[in-house]
Amino acid sequence: MVVFGLLFGGMVYVVIPGVLTFFHSRPSVRRTLAARDPQPAWTDACPLPVLGMAAFFIMGALGCLSGAVMGVFPAFGVILSGWAGSLVMLASGSLLAWLAWGFYRLRMQAWWAGLGWILVSGISTTYTFTQIGMDALYAKMGMSGETLNLMLRMAPAMKFLGWSSAAVAAITAAYLFYLLRFFQRATKAA
Repeated sequence: MVVFGLLFGGMVYVVIPGVLTFFHSRPSVRRTLAARDPQPAWTDACPLPVLGMAAFFIMGALGCLSGAVMGVFPAFGVILSGWAGSLVMLASGSLLAWLAWGFYRLRMQAWWAGLGWILVSGISTTYTFTQIGMDALYAKMGMSGETLNLMLRMAPAMKFLGWSSAAVAAITAAYLFYLLRFFQRATKAA
């Protein structure tokens, strides 16, 4: 199960994007696209690596909207549930939407807030999922009976979730430092 997940994730998140990037970065493709659509697009206002991070934040905001329906928010070893969980999830989604806008506009304060968000959420997720079992989280989500049993069968594969969250946060923070140069250029130009 884990091997299949890693292979599938590798294909979806590494191989396919790599092939698409290789194909679309060829000079002949750029010339064709420029000839077919000479007007600047709204995406041209933002460097592509920064635009990707803005899309990452938008996807997180959308995830928070769907997560607010469940009414569960795990943070720093505690699981908030009910209205509290939904409100914190909506607040997180609002922050992520603001980060997406700030990144698109190359606002330096958004870069700092994004770095803070990545570090705090990475620490929180790592701590939470190394301290709390998935059964507690699933129970707070209202799962019971056969559904809970099915989810708990996958729980052994979820044991690495805490530490993999730390790795993802570290990689994302490093990527933010790579993006910092675009924000510094925009600040100097303003």
